[in-house]
Amino acid sequence: MLDRASAEHALAALETGRVSGIAAMDDRDALELLLVHRPRWLSPGLAARIARVVELDPPSIEPFAVGESLVLVKDSSRGRGRALRFAIASSADATRAFGERALAQIRQAQRALLDLVYQRGRAWPEGVERPALPAVFGLSSSERIDEESLGLSVAIAELSRATRTPVRATVAATARVSRDGKLGAVAFVPEKIAALRAEWPMIDTLIVAEDTAAIDDLPAGFTVARARTLADAIERFGLSLDALSASSVEHAEVIESQLERRSKQPHSPDDWGALADDATDASLVLLADGQRDRAMRARAWAALFRVHAGRSYEVDENEVEEDISRYDPRVIAAMAVSRATAAIDKALDTCVARAERAVELASACGDRAILARALGTLGRAQTHTGSPERAEPLFREAIALWTEVEQPQVAQTMCYLATSLRRAGDAQQAMNVAKEALERCARRGSTAYTDETARFAALELGRCQLELRMFDEADVSLARVVREEFGDASYPNIGAIVTRCIARFERGDEAGGRADLARCLRVAETPGAIGRAALQAVGERMLRGDADERARQAWSARGLPEDRQGVEREVWAWVY
Repeated sequence: MLDRASAEHALAALETGRVSGIAAMDDRDALELLLVHRPRWLSPGLAARIARVVELDPPSIEPFAVGESLVLVKDSSRGRGRALRFAIASSADATRAFGERALAQIRQAQRALLDLVYQRGRAWPEGVERPALPAVFGLSSSERIDEESLGLSVAIAELSRATRTPVRATVAATARVSRDGKLGAVAFVPEKIAALRAEWPMIDTLIVAEDTAAIDDLPAGFTVARARTLADAIERFGLSLDALSASSVEHAEVIESQLERRSKQPHSPDDWGALADDATDASLVLLADGQRDRAMRARAWAALFRVHAGRSYEVDENEVEEDISRYDPRVIAAMAVSRATAAIDKALDTCVARAERAVELASACGDRAILARALGTLGRAQTHTGSPERAEPLFREAIALWTEVEQPQVAQTMCYLATSLRRAGDAQQAMNVAKEALERCARRGSTAYTDETARFAALELGRCQLELRMFDEADVSLARVVREEFGDASYPNIGAIVTRCIARFERGDEAGGRADLARCLRVAETPGAIGRAALQAVGERMLRGDADERARQAWSARGLPEDRQGVEREVWAWVY
């Protein structure tokens, strides 16, 4: 069945008469099939256009289900807006292809919603998964969303899921959400309105931030409603916080009183994550009740639990760092690990010193799991900064500690060890370690954590096989890594595409190599670490003297060094 991009291309060709004969008949048949199956990305406007071409009555398109809404984004290359259905739920025909700006806004909007829920004396319902990454229908594998305008829509869809109430079918939104729940203006609003009218004609109201610029020449019957806060916008979608159960201060107090005891018990990474969510919920209830000290303690424990869960990227230092010296030493050590982890991606020149400090604090706090994570972080910092021989003993010590506490992080740390061995020139031993990591994941069984670790282990295995010029075996390993629903601009997807690109060029497959290089160049436009990781393929081509002008321009656009020594340093730093 056609995807959205192919359907739009075929439809445009038929509408303009660019195709005829058997090819036109094939396109008509394929488009007619869409009207029968009605995939979730099919909008009423697109369905009506297809129906006109194939001379059928347009089908009715399902209204938004619980947890669904529209995300309005800009298509700068075509100077237009796009209106895409999305869901806060997993789906086989939806992707989670977001850039770093969009991901940051999604998390911020979700946190603002949770704050609002608990400020109003309500509780997140039991049995409903905590706020999760939305899935967008109709994006191709090479497309991604990287703008902040989806924040309000995501928060509304989350509340729809929590209250089990569909959003009002005639309303859409485009605004970013700040941490305190205030709405901010976004660009391309007229173009997004045009997309709404063309794709979703039943939408007659668009919610925007109060400070959005004036919009001229609105379509007849269409309203732009301004809102100052997330709370203001919620009612316009037919939702209410009152539909949630009342929160229990007593229950939050019990949870907070148990956090220290529970912090000393063994947990799986997934259980640590659930415990972090419980601590966060308790902190919000206690804060709304005026119990600030207890709320801050709960937030500090939540930070520790997130580091244990391998989710240190979620730790917001501004939420807990008032006088951090008064917290439990394990919390202080966990925050140090979080800072060191962030520095590997954002401040490479400081990451080793930060990681060494984290190891020092972790050694003093007496928590073997925190020490294991600190050692692993220092090993990663040493590998990224060009000292893989120093990383190996750190990873081996971390593996020994993880084994003592019987945690599945053994396999993850083995992936890092394999990378350091490969970088130190021992690809054969690295390959054996990566295989052992995969075997450990298989023995553990399928969980979210082990499945993700297995993808990284398969990526490292593919890298080792490339080093050993085992091209066919590398193809098999890398095929285990790529998950199309997450898009190219995600990790470890982009790592596998970069590696496959290098392998194809090395084995003489110029067409395949250039196709993968084109995918890398598209991802390279993404801000932040993902974009730079994609440029590793360009760096490898530059070192071989084979980079074309477009590739060199993408490299220089990042302000990266273009001399050979500088290129080698950049390629080395992005070891995955």
